[in-house]
Amino acid sequence: MADYPASIYAPRTKENKAGVIYDANEKTVGFAEDITKLDAEVVAIETELMAAKNDNLMLELEESGVYTYIGKAEIASLTSGAVWRIFRIDETSGMEITWADGDDNYDNIWDNYLSLTYN
Repeated sequence: MADYPASIYAPRTKENKAGVIYDANEKTVGFAEDITKLDAEVVAIETELMAAKNDNLMLELEESGVYTYIGKAEIASLTSGAVWRIFRIDETSGMEITWADGDDNYDNIWDNYLSLTYN
């Protein structure tokens, strides 16, 4: 059962079995490091969503191919205004979050989320 939205996910500590050494090139073995990274991404996303809810901000969410785009702005903001904080979730190799313009500032236009640079 999911904790969100009642609370933010609190993952337990994970460790590799004794003698198992993490190898990023190994594609057929699951390592604790892989799961821990996914846990951290889930916590980051839930924290961001909870902050928007608590700050009375509105969210926009769009999926396009392997990406999910999430934008946050003050309630009643126009999607054409440069008042959006936008990030992209890439699920092609786990889960990676990158920010529009490389920062988490509220200075992007939601209508342009597909053409923005993310890093």
